[in-house]
Amino acid sequence: MSIAVSLPSVGLWWGRLARLRPLSLSLALSLPPRWGFAARVTVAALAAMFVAFQLELDTPYSAAVTVLIVASPVHGMVWSKSLYRMAGTLVGAGAAILLMGLFAQAP
Repeated sequence: MSIAVSLPSVGLWWGRLARLRPLSLSLALSLPPRWGFAARVTVAALAAMFVAFQLELDTPYSAAVTVLIVASPVHGMVWSKSLYRMAGTLVGAGAAILLMGLFAQAP
């Protein structure tokens, strides 16, 4: 069983984005760095939402929330934050398995 995701309009949108590149570059150079960060995070969150909707996830907003949580204006902090988040996920999964093993599963 395979899941096929069709994106027929990607070529059309890519062409439109390519025409906007000079405008976006001049706009990006004239804005303060905070605005550039906000724009990158917004585009990343919207892209994550688009992919989540295309994959028909149960909670597509969680993809955008993940982008917003992980986003950081300092690039090195993103790596440390992602490592801490992965460690927290592993500890939480271990605690869940431990608690499930300690208590009876019969109704």
